[in-house]
Amino acid sequence: MSKTKDEILYDENVKKFLSQKYILAYILKYCVREFTNMEIPDIIPCIEGDPEISKSKVDASLTHMDDFYDVKSIDGMNTEDASRDEGKVFFDIRFFVRFPREDELVKMFINIEAQNEVENLSYDIVTRGIYYCARMISSQKQREFVKSEYERIKKVYSIWVCTRCQEEYRKNTITSYSINQTNVVGNYPDKYDLMTVVVIGLSEDVASTSTEELKLHRLLETFFTSALSKAEKRDIVENEYQIPYTEDIERSVEEMCNASQGILNRGIEIGTKKGIEIGTEKGIKKGIEIGKIKGKVEAYHEIGMSASEIAANLNISEKKVKDIINSL
Repeated sequence: MSKTKDEILYDENVKKFLSQKYILAYILKYCVREFTNMEIPDIIPCIEGDPEISKSKVDASLTHMDDFYDVKSIDGMNTEDASRDEGKVFFDIRFFVRFPREDELVKMFINIEAQNEVENLSYDIVTRGIYYCARMISSQKQREFVKSEYERIKKVYSIWVCTRCQEEYRKNTITSYSINQTNVVGNYPDKYDLMTVVVIGLSEDVASTSTEELKLHRLLETFFTSALSKAEKRDIVENEYQIPYTEDIERSVEEMCNASQGILNRGIEIGTKKGIEIGTEKGIKKGIEIGKIKGKVEAYHEIGMSASEIAANLNISEKKVKDIINSL
C-alpha cells in the first residue's frame, strides 16, 4: 500500500531527527563498541561531514558510488546504491566515522535505519541488516580497495531503530549480531570483525531516568512518544542530555507532530466513509460512529501506537482495539 503525503512527511522528519550529530553520537556510544568508552563531545568530531539521508540506493552498482568514496571531498556521502535488475531501496541514513585507535584514525561506515511496526514485517529485520552490511562491504571494491587487497576492507555497521515495539521481548533492548570466530582446532588470531547489525527496540513508554543502560532508549522514546508535550520533550533533551535544541530538531519534532495529526485526520475521514457504508444496513448514525472509531484506531496504529495506548486515548477496551487492527 502506497504511503500518504503525511506518512512520507513523518518518515522524512524521523530521518532528519536521527541524522542530527548529537543524536548520532548517542547511538554510536551505546551501539558501536569502538565508541563505548568515549564521551559524547569527543564522539561528534569523529562523524565525518554531513550524513546523507535517503540518497543511496542499497542495490547500487559500483559506478554509482564515486561521490560516496571520494576522499578528496570528505563532506558526507553520496548515498546512491542500485543495480539494473533490482528495485530501488534507499539507505535511510549513511555516513562514515574515523575513530582513534592507538596512533591512527580508523575509518568505519555506519548505516542507520528507522523501522516502525517491526512485528508486521514479512521477514526478520536482522536478515535485512545483514544484507545492508554486505552491500556496504561489496561496494567498497575499487574505492577502499582494488584487486585482491581485501585486508583493506573497512568495518560496517547497520543499526536499526525499531519504534514502539508491541511484543514485550523487543521493548527496551539493544541486540548486536556480528561475525564470531570459533577456533575448532588451534588458536588462529581473530581478525574478521568486519560487520555488525544492531537492533534497538523502543517501547511506547519513555524509559526511566534512573537507568543508565536505557539512556539511549529514553532519549529516542522522548521524541517518538505521543504522551509528552513538545515542551516536555525539549526539557528532557536540553537538561538531561545537554543537547542544544536547534531549529532543525525543533522543526523535525513539529513536523512529526503535524504529520501524525494529518494521519489521524485521514483515518477519521476514511472511517466516516466506512461508517456511512455500514450505516446503510445498520443505521446511518451508528454506522458513522463505528466508522470514526475504526478510522481513529487505524490512524493511531499507522503512526506506531500500541493497542493499550490507543485504547487509553479512545476510552475503549484493548480487546476492541485489537479486533479492529486485525480486521484492517
